[in-house]
Amino acid sequence: FYTFAGKTLLEFDLQKRQWLFHGVPAPTESCVTGSAMVDGPGGLIFAGTYPHCRLISYDPQTQEMRDWGQLDEAEHYVNYLVADDAGWLYAGIGTARQNVVAFNLATGERVQFPDEDNRPVGTGYVFLGTDGKVYARVGETWWRAYAGRAEEIAKDQVAAVQPTGAIGWGQTKGTLPDGTRVTLNLPGRVLQVVNPDGEV
Repeated sequence: FYTFAGKTLLEFDLQKRQWLFHGVPAPTESCVTGSAMVDGPGGLIFAGTYPHCRLISYDPQTQEMRDWGQLDEAEHYVNYLVADDAGWLYAGIGTARQNVVAFNLATGERVQFPDEDNRPVGTGYVFLGTDGKVYARVGETWWRAYAGRAEEIAKDQVAAVQPTGAIGWGQTKGTLPDGTRVTLNLPGRVLQVVNPDGEV
């Protein structure tokens, strides 16, 4: 189980009930926001930060942390983050001007989907569809993306959301890909895990 307390990454083993690791991958940042954490290529855990919109990662095997750089030079919030199986990450960014940015881990290439003239107030949105493609929205415009290439599509062509297990800002419940349900009660300091068969 991976989360952040401010800018500190925390790794927790649910079976052993032990904290395994903590560290600060990007010292200039205050926190990770929204649903900006995802299991990514190479078995790495990726996250997006506030206030400088940086992409960071953690390798659970080596405990190596990495700062990959800034995804948007002006915006402050990476609120959504997903990965495809072609080695690209996609960030939904805001909140002054919506943005969606794709990032290639192998080359460092960064691709922005919306034109500068078509970035309204708010936050860009990305999610992984049940078809394995990434879906992105800025304003009323939708894209379907894979390997950093995006095509504009109609709203009725958007696939259903694939569960990732991410629990975003303000949420207290999430469903992992295998059907396990997680409930957080931060004031009560309780984390409840319910297996797919209903066992708590």
